[in-house]
Amino acid sequence: MRPQFQQLDGDLAEQIITEAKIVLAEVGVDIGDDETRSFLADHGAGVDGADGRVRISASMVEAALDTTPLSFSLFDVLGEETHRFEGNRTHFTPGSAAINILDRSTGEIRSAVTSDLVNLAKLVSGLPRYDAQSTALVSSDVPEAISDSYRLFLGLLHCEKPAVTGAFTIEGFEVLRDLLLAVRGSVDELTAKPVGMLTCCPTAPLRNHPCAPDRLHGAGDPCRHFDPAHRRGPLGGGHCPAGSTRHTFALRWLPGDLRPAL
Repeated sequence: MRPQFQQLDGDLAEQIITEAKIVLAEVGVDIGDDETRSFLADHGAGVDGADGRVRISASMVEAALDTTPLSFSLFDVLGEETHRFEGNRTHFTPGSAAINILDRSTGEIRSAVTSDLVNLAKLVSGLPRYDAQSTALVSSDVPEAISDSYRLFLGLLHCEKPAVTGAFTIEGFEVLRDLLLAVRGSVDELTAKPVGMLTCCPTAPLRNHPCAPDRLHGAGDPCRHFDPAHRRGPLGGGHCPAGSTRHTFALRWLPGDLRPAL
């Protein structure tokens, strides 16, 4: 028997989803990337409002949901299934991302460096309750331009578990893709056995950074950034204004917070 924790009843959950669709259709989303705006417009979104927002109808949302798999799996570096995302199944991964760490030797708060990322990866590898690793630290001893891909590189090198990660720039996204491809050896193998899931977090409930929608566009559809062979990759959404860092919420925020997932 699998225990369940449920705060919302079915009717209230449906109301929240309905209100989120209304927000998308009537308030719209601020998207700073012209290509993504054109992509959405080509598929029926309204982009002609005076405020410049992109408005996505409920029918567009339903059509997208109809094409979304009801479940998917993640696999470790060795090719063994570790996750099956379906129904009420729950999997755990370390939180992301720590701005600073508490040095266990000196007791001082400081920025993370390469050795901290390596130690974290090795620690997570040995913790059986964590099904995945996350790029939970950012190394301060490498150039900022490679800090997103560097943390994934170290994680894949020192931990066999699949990675929950994300890019800081469009260019960084392409490097993450190549690192995941390097683990599997080919696009077909990575498609069959994904070794990572990329998160796409908005900067505010109704705004996407110019980098974020492009990553969303690239990871979810057969286009240039993630999908050179017309395959899909697992994509997670940060459903909160602060991305993966906010763990408390008020009920009135949920329709806006749900918007990135839809």
